[in-house]
Amino acid sequence: MLSDFQKCLHTIDYKDIDVLDLIQSNLMDRQSRHLMLITNGDAVLSVLEDTVKEMNRRHVVIFGSRFEEDLTDDYNYRILSRIILCMEEGFILILKDLETIYGSLYDMLNQNYTVVGSKKNCRVALGPYSNPMCHVHDDFKCIVLVEESKLDYSDPPFLNRFEKQHFRFEDMMNTRAINIRDDLVKFTYDVCDIKRCSYKPENAFALSGENLISSLVLKVQKEVVNEDHIIKKCQSQLLWIIAPEAIIRIRDTVLGEKQPNKVKNLENEYLSLPIHKGLIPLLEFFSSLNCHEKDDMTELHSDTSLVVIFTYEHQSLNIQSSNIRMEKLRNFKSEKQLNQKVQDFFDSDSNKFLLYCNAAEDLEHILLAKTIIENCKRNAKKIVQQKSVCIICHLDRQDFRRRPVTQINFLSGWKLAMLDKLNEPKTPLPQMMSLTVKEVLESRKPIIEIVRDHVFWAFTTIQYVGIGRSAEEMMKLVYKLKKSDYCLTVLEELVFCSISRAHNTLLENWRVNVARNEHALVQASCYMNALEQYLLDQIKNPLCKIVYRLEEANAFDCVFCNDDCEEKRLKLWRNLIINDSLMDFSNIPDPFGPECYTCSPERFCMKLPFSYIVICRVEKIKDDFLNTLRQLKISCDLAEDDEIPTSMLIDLVEKYNDIVEQNLTEYINEDYTDKFSEYQHDFYLMVSSHENGVLDEEEKIKIMKWTQTLFDTEKFHHVFALQVANIHILHWLYGNVFKSIIKVMSVVKEHTDVSMESFFCEMGEQYVSTSELRKAEDERDKLVDRLCKIFLPTTNFMIHVTSVQKWQFIVSSVLPFFAEISLNPSSIHMLRFCNDVTQALIPLDQKTAVQILSTFGDFLRNGTDLESSEMFVFVMTQVKVLQEIQNIDVENLQRFFCQYLSRSIAIDQEQNATFKCYMASICTDSVLDRKLHFLGPILEIVIDLENENEILLEIIDMNLEELNVEGYLHCVNKFIRPLDDDADSIISSLLVTTLQNVYRESVNEDILETLEKSSHDIFNRSFRASCVLQKQTECSLNLVASIAYMRNLINAYVALLEKNNMNAAAFPIITKTMNALIEAVDEDNRFKAQRTHCLLVFFLKCLSLIEEGNSLRKMIISLENSLPVLKSIDWKNDFLARSVTFDPLFMYRTDGDRNIEIVFSSIEKSETKRLQEITEQTTTNSQGMLVLAGLIASNFYLKSQQEETNDTKKAMAECIFGIMQTKLPKIQLRVIEVLLKNTDYVHSLFNIDTETKSPDIQILSILIHFLCLIVFKGETGNCWYDILTDVKKIHTKFLPGNSVKQIESSCKASIQFCNHCKIRFVGTESKCPSCHKKCETQLTCKRETKAPRLTGYKKPAEELLTSSEFLSPVTCHLLQFLIHGCVLLAYAVEFVDSDRLKSLLDIEEEPDDILSSILKMKWNYLKSLTQMNNEDLCAFIHVVIHDVKDVFTLCNAPFDCKTEKDCEQVEAKLQATYQNMFLEKFKYIRNARLALNKRYEINPNSLECQIQEVCVIEGNQDRKHLLPRLFRITSPISKHGLIAQVFINNQNRFPLLSLILTKENILTLPKYILPILRWHHSTVSIGSYKMKKVDCKMETIDKFLRMETDDTRKRLFKKRFEEFKNSWNELLKNKSHLLVSPLKDEDMLSYNSKVTECIVTDDNSIIQKVLMELVQIHNFFIDSCLQFASTSDVPSLHFLMTSERLSRVKSTSLWELTSKEIMEFSSLNEEILRYSQCKSDYGEGQDRCYDLQKIENELAHNLILEKPHIFIPSTFPRILFVDELFQNTILLLENIKKIIPQERLPQAVLKNILNKKDSDSSQIIELMTVLGMSMSLLKKTKGEPTLPLTEYLEGWKDIAVFPKGYKRLLPEPDDAVKLCHVVNLYVKLEELNGECILDTLDQKFRDDLPPVGRGKLEIIGESYVHHLEVLEEAMKVFIHRCLAVQDNTVSINQELIDYLKDEKFWPQGNLENGYVSVGGHKKKLAEILCCTICVKHIYNTINFIQDFIQEKQEMDHKISSISASYLASESPSKSVTKKKAIIKKMGKT
Repeated sequence: MLSDFQKCLHTIDYKDIDVLDLIQSNLMDRQSRHLMLITNGDAVLSVLEDTVKEMNRRHVVIFGSRFEEDLTDDYNYRILSRIILCMEEGFILILKDLETIYGSLYDMLNQNYTVVGSKKNCRVALGPYSNPMCHVHDDFKCIVLVEESKLDYSDPPFLNRFEKQHFRFEDMMNTRAINIRDDLVKFTYDVCDIKRCSYKPENAFALSGENLISSLVLKVQKEVVNEDHIIKKCQSQLLWIIAPEAIIRIRDTVLGEKQPNKVKNLENEYLSLPIHKGLIPLLEFFSSLNCHEKDDMTELHSDTSLVVIFTYEHQSLNIQSSNIRMEKLRNFKSEKQLNQKVQDFFDSDSNKFLLYCNAAEDLEHILLAKTIIENCKRNAKKIVQQKSVCIICHLDRQDFRRRPVTQINFLSGWKLAMLDKLNEPKTPLPQMMSLTVKEVLESRKPIIEIVRDHVFWAFTTIQYVGIGRSAEEMMKLVYKLKKSDYCLTVLEELVFCSISRAHNTLLENWRVNVARNEHALVQASCYMNALEQYLLDQIKNPLCKIVYRLEEANAFDCVFCNDDCEEKRLKLWRNLIINDSLMDFSNIPDPFGPECYTCSPERFCMKLPFSYIVICRVEKIKDDFLNTLRQLKISCDLAEDDEIPTSMLIDLVEKYNDIVEQNLTEYINEDYTDKFSEYQHDFYLMVSSHENGVLDEEEKIKIMKWTQTLFDTEKFHHVFALQVANIHILHWLYGNVFKSIIKVMSVVKEHTDVSMESFFCEMGEQYVSTSELRKAEDERDKLVDRLCKIFLPTTNFMIHVTSVQKWQFIVSSVLPFFAEISLNPSSIHMLRFCNDVTQALIPLDQKTAVQILSTFGDFLRNGTDLESSEMFVFVMTQVKVLQEIQNIDVENLQRFFCQYLSRSIAIDQEQNATFKCYMASICTDSVLDRKLHFLGPILEIVIDLENENEILLEIIDMNLEELNVEGYLHCVNKFIRPLDDDADSIISSLLVTTLQNVYRESVNEDILETLEKSSHDIFNRSFRASCVLQKQTECSLNLVASIAYMRNLINAYVALLEKNNMNAAAFPIITKTMNALIEAVDEDNRFKAQRTHCLLVFFLKCLSLIEEGNSLRKMIISLENSLPVLKSIDWKNDFLARSVTFDPLFMYRTDGDRNIEIVFSSIEKSETKRLQEITEQTTTNSQGMLVLAGLIASNFYLKSQQEETNDTKKAMAECIFGIMQTKLPKIQLRVIEVLLKNTDYVHSLFNIDTETKSPDIQILSILIHFLCLIVFKGETGNCWYDILTDVKKIHTKFLPGNSVKQIESSCKASIQFCNHCKIRFVGTESKCPSCHKKCETQLTCKRETKAPRLTGYKKPAEELLTSSEFLSPVTCHLLQFLIHGCVLLAYAVEFVDSDRLKSLLDIEEEPDDILSSILKMKWNYLKSLTQMNNEDLCAFIHVVIHDVKDVFTLCNAPFDCKTEKDCEQVEAKLQATYQNMFLEKFKYIRNARLALNKRYEINPNSLECQIQEVCVIEGNQDRKHLLPRLFRITSPISKHGLIAQVFINNQNRFPLLSLILTKENILTLPKYILPILRWHHSTVSIGSYKMKKVDCKMETIDKFLRMETDDTRKRLFKKRFEEFKNSWNELLKNKSHLLVSPLKDEDMLSYNSKVTECIVTDDNSIIQKVLMELVQIHNFFIDSCLQFASTSDVPSLHFLMTSERLSRVKSTSLWELTSKEIMEFSSLNEEILRYSQCKSDYGEGQDRCYDLQKIENELAHNLILEKPHIFIPSTFPRILFVDELFQNTILLLENIKKIIPQERLPQAVLKNILNKKDSDSSQIIELMTVLGMSMSLLKKTKGEPTLPLTEYLEGWKDIAVFPKGYKRLLPEPDDAVKLCHVVNLYVKLEELNGECILDTLDQKFRDDLPPVGRGKLEIIGESYVHHLEVLEEAMKVFIHRCLAVQDNTVSINQELIDYLKDEKFWPQGNLENGYVSVGGHKKKLAEILCCTICVKHIYNTINFIQDFIQEKQEMDHKISSISASYLASESPSKSVTKKKAIIKKMGKT
């Protein structure tokens, strides 16, 4: 202001006046006003006091107290009393912070005095009632100190009372001093200025700012004259208050770059200061220094040193001494109390007084305390003893809590120092500066106690996958480790080894790194603590990795095996543990959070240290070994399942010895005598670990060792590497045998009284007696023989077992494993036979069944051979008893007998008396079943046994006397001819079919296609066979073989023609040969001609399977040129017209209709009069009209497919229509009109001409039958009649066969899971059958049932297997075919138009298109399921419709289908009829054709009848010539045929087979589990810690694979990806439609695919979804089988049963799954379907019967046996990325949520946590550590949600080592945090820690917020401010998880949304599918967080959100306050408001 005046008024001569002079002038002038000094802080107070002292004036300083008890009127009175005394004494009174009493001093401050007798008086208000008059001394002066920042808030009247001076240090400094100050200020900035860092002086100095520096300059200026010395001394003084980290990093500053020498000197000077050994030595130093200094303040005790110590450390001084008094400023409640304590100290003998205060919380009390101390010191008595008073001021590093301490400066008279640690550090900083990390830690050896204290913590960083350690096991191990000094010493040694290895990577400037780690400093509070924490981390981190690696290697338990080898084993363990190859953890990142490491291997109690690693190494050779073995077997001509000779085994072991030895290098040189025995123990422990049962571990190991002796040789018993190679190879070769023996022995132990010890002793004695070169196979035979005989159902054993069913369960559970061990012993087949017997005994009562079964068992146990004739007679006798007395049906007994034959053949495959006896019984017609059901597969086995050296080909014309008399062929030939000398016997027909299948291997279309010479053996053999056929009259093996060969040749030729579009000329040699074979060469020889004619007819039959009817004739005509023999065929022209297809209603005609038949048979020649008579007769009744309509349809409509309609016929049609026009109702007349073809149908399908082909003509034939039946016989009200005549009524009907929706509902039996035993079971009780504990998990099985049926039409599903409660798939499709045919007929005859029909059916497509397509689809389904051609199917449906015609005609219930019950009755009737007819379907077809032929007098032996196999062959002679059975058409095996047989009436008898057929498509999917799982295994174990997650979107999988440096691991990695890629692409290409998971074509994988597309990153990963779905499919089948086995008698699943109504399987973790445990199913192949045979009767050969029981047994054995239920472990490991090390912690939190329901944190807890964070943020990390350890325990033990956490942890206090005083970390009270709070508390701590880290983030994270991003946030915040709040929380959690580590790998340029789109960062439920949801409002995350905001903007983004929210809240608060105030003061009148509204309506003009 003065300078402005000076510029304007040049006359004014401005003179600078010192402010101190002005103050002194004021104080000396009694007339002047009181003084107000406007200051900035309290820094000038000391100068003011010095000034007053220089004036020799007494002064009193009174500061207002803010203590709790001083905020009262009493305190104000006391202060006023002191002021009154000062007024009376004439003191200079200095006041500050007394705003509450300035009003009481109104008169005094205004100098409003009353003079009485020359004395000044004024009033002072002491409360409302006291107003005394006080004396005022003439020298009294009052000085009021006011903060410059508060000046604007002061009342103007108050300001006007004073003379005001702006009092600053700058006002006391000259230009020289100011320049020095500016240099020093710059120095403080230079000390902090580091590139890319945001350090400021307040981060480096305890006190900072211009005022502080000014006070320092003023102080030093008094002591030093030289300016350079002043600066140097000032810098030295500043070193006393600098933080050590600032000095440590000073070389990186701008000052360090410019003046390195100066910096070095500063470092040395700082390190030489006495501030590095703690507080007490420093105080002693100041005391000694105080003795040598002269104190100018003589009134103060010169022996008392006043010190202010600044520190960041939160910990108090750890010292107990009577000479030291320690107080906390926050504990004082009043100024008086503080004053008393200080005064007591000065009066006491104590020599040190320490006053702790916190700069953030006690700032308002510090100046008062300082003043009190000074006053007490000044007023204290003179004492000799030296005293020290120290104010310890705790500073806070966090910006939001940092408050400058302006009350203290260098002029205050107190010594100032910055002390990093109050207590003496372990290693003082000067000493530590010269040491490396390794040297520091070595100087502190031993560190065994640190290791001991942190072992438990190390275990809590491990996340177990699958079956890990339980809490008890982990604690037991921790306890043992803590007690074992040896183990801890070894761990200590290993830690130091790790430190030594890392020594090169630990840079020399490690102290600087800590100094620059702001977050570490915040967490540790002070630098030395941060260094100590860093050093501790150098111990903890490797310790954690060591524990993890040891646990992963199963290398802990071996240390604590209490045996004779313990000492030696410990030494071996120590030697191996320091081996890098076994304990390499260089690539493992430092631990981050609880359960951060994934440990996947199962826990084993190993004996040999590190055997687990070595065993796994060796096992990796397995694939290579098996490939070598496979090639070796091929080269040695060994079958794949053949066992290798001993010599080859020895060679293989020796060959692989070197490879194995390379994996044993760590053991080779170790002198440990028991290493192989322990290795063997550990190996067998591992491989037997998954075998459930009653055997304990040691028993299983003992059995496996014993099993090894079965295969072992003496050669490898002394060389460790050979021994290891030997046991691995033996297990690779015979693993199933090892496993099976354990399974069997477990059952033996559980269900018999046989002792394990005695059994093996007995077996051992047997082996001693054998030669040394005994074969393993022989020994296994003896073992199986011994075991099987134990289980034979003898009388004694059955007494123990008590029931047939229980015996069956036991035996079913061991038989599969006996077969794995050996199938050679006869006893296993005896046991199987006895098991077969139980199936035949099912209908009997238990007592009878046990008696009969025991009879069989005793008979066999007494030495009778199963394959003997004696046994055959016994079985035959028993079978007859069962049939005649027990009334067991023939089918079951025949199946049993055929099983008996197969068992006996399995025992003796060369000379089998049983088979010979049975063949003899066939020959004598004394067999049980003359149809010989189930014998076909037995004959196949027998023929296959004889099929050597092409004997079956040579047998065509060989001399049968040359056959081996003992062989099966001789037996067959001997008994092939029955007693009646029938050459066409059933056994012959079965043999023909069997041999034909054999010949297919040597003669098929592919082989024929390659033939080029007519001299080929195939042709020669065919002519030889033809000769046999033409010559042999008697039935023999020659004749049967010849026919089989010719049949096969003809089949192959027809197949070749079909393959080449019937172009016979393309294969002239073959065609010429075939023509010669089927051409009759000797017409005179009737026998030869007939036999040759058989070949021709069979050839035509084969062609008829390709084409039918007219098309067949056309095809044959096209072949005549190539096959001239076809020209001689004499076709009957009218045969087709008189077939069932073209005369569909013939069955309704009777003999009385013969006349009308005659008229219509020659319709073109008939007279009109006769036609009119016939017509008039028939139209009088419905039956006659139906017959007439049928004849019209046959002769006019359907016949037009064979010939065009001529004019004569058209005229007759017109005539007939004219006759009927007046006699029929409109609907019937319309039908007659279209049948006469007088008009066309609306639908093109019905417009027949000569080009109409199959199956259209057959479909139309059925529809015409259906149309005529309904229209001419149907009654109004009938469902079908109503739909046809009035389609809209379809909505009022329950349509039969309308597809019934399948839904899921609960079954009666619940499926339960025992988590302890890991078994899944179905039973009547919820207790586990093994451990008998109540199961915690109960799951309900699902089965399919129908939904409520609805009226109306519903489009059918396009599924082959559509069924309902009453209908089989075939019946269902037939009804749907008829329903749609009915609707289509209504449309075709114009009963309804197109638009109306579309509306009625609710379809968008054209009805004619969709209806015809559905009809054809259903037709094809029917063909597939019935295994018929078009003609046969058409004929069969005609027969079915005729037999159930009432359903389609009658109007009464249930045929009206008005109710659901009516509909179900109709379906039941149809199903019953169809079911009975289907079983004999070809018989019904044949009978229908025969009836039609007879009606038209067609020659039954015509060629057409022969082709259709409906000819009548009478007499043995004709049968002998024509051999009809042997030349019958047979059907090949077919899955659809099996389906039809199963679902016609057997789905309940064979539930597993039904399920497989129904779900066949999805059953093929589980095989894809393993490739996906193996790849995921590899990504987790090999791919972790190699890549950032965000980079996965950019990098290819090829680059990811190449990141692995180890060649072996890289090869494995690539191999696993290749397997995964191929499987995935195959799944995607062929099976994706079967999955619920949304797979797309773009999901196909290649090496160029992005990493994120190929790995599992989170729950939303498509790979994980597919994997989980595949597991669900696998489990669905397992659960279904459990339910089938337990709730119904399913023999095929008896191996699942353990007792009645109890079935179980083991449950295996997905992570531990092996290839043999996954269901692998491709399709129902020939191996399964071969258990079938075609019916043997002529005309029925196409009807194949399947042995459903055998097929289901085989499928159950292949698919379900030994297949576990797969459970998903609660911890599903995922690949860990370098920028997502927290992932496992998230999984832990999710697991805790699952086992303990979590609740919101109580507000009290939340408030307490926030307070802790504000007071000491380091507690947040400590509490997180405690919580992490607690949750790791909690996951294993579970707990009650309401249990307090402290109470839970107290239960582990004796073992677990939690951080000391952990309870102080928890919110108060101790029990406030319950187990139901731990997850939410941990997440909240993550957020709070992220908030703490925010202020310490590097500069690279503090880029300015982009304008676009800011704009989006502002827009969202205006309307959805709460969305910004949860976004802020998510970002803080992100900071904690991803940015907490200083060397994090997060890319700063990565879009922040790429991270935050992960739901795991957000509060639960706030982010779902990319939408942020708060309070029901959803906003897309991309609309909130702009893509321009990157990680580098996170600091300013959060700050912006915080500021925005705060401003928003303040604005809302203001608005609400104003609104509330307005509403409270005056409410707007409603009338006024209404008037305003009316005025508005009037308008503005």
